[in-house]
Amino acid sequence: MAVLVIAALLVITNIISMPSEEFSKTEKTAGLGDIVCPTEGTTPLPADTIHVQVLNATSQSGLASSVTTMLAEQGFVMQDPANAASELTGTVEIDVSPKNIDAGYTVARFFPDARVVLSEGTDEVVQVILGTFFDSLLPKEDIKKIAEAQSALKGSDSCLPVDPELLAPATTQTGDDDQSGDGSQSEGQSE
Repeated sequence: MAVLVIAALLVITNIISMPSEEFSKTEKTAGLGDIVCPTEGTTPLPADTIHVQVLNATSQSGLASSVTTMLAEQGFVMQDPANAASELTGTVEIDVSPKNIDAGYTVARFFPDARVVLSEGTDEVVQVILGTFFDSLLPKEDIKKIAEAQSALKGSDSCLPVDPELLAPATTQTGDDDQSGDGSQSEGQSE
């Protein structure tokens, strides 16, 4: 009991200090499905270095094609548009891997209220998923202003930084783990 009284007196008189909250606080990082933050201070990346695929998650026909055309006109490297596997309630979700977050935010500038979400894999393709509340493209004048703007990319207030471990290069194992022996893909896999 005497030790506790002495310790309390030392803290009260500022001879010793209590550990701060910062000491025990750990920073929460983005996991799969979370809204991820862009790299601080990064400006938009060149459009011709970003590969994009637009997926239609609505019942409105032709929507992904018109968005693909708009993004191609801005210089993005486009893949063929497609339908999403399931419906998305919302406006626009932009799925990115840990390696292409800033590319995703470069694309997101053209979609107000888009959510940039961390997805699985190391794919370099940014996927733009059009949700049920997406109704139309921005006016051409606004698109032109966005394309010309070079201000730093910004995330939402609810975005989380990416875990630095996800950004580290993947390590590869050598030896007996290669079952095929020749390093080729199995027949059922595609690129």
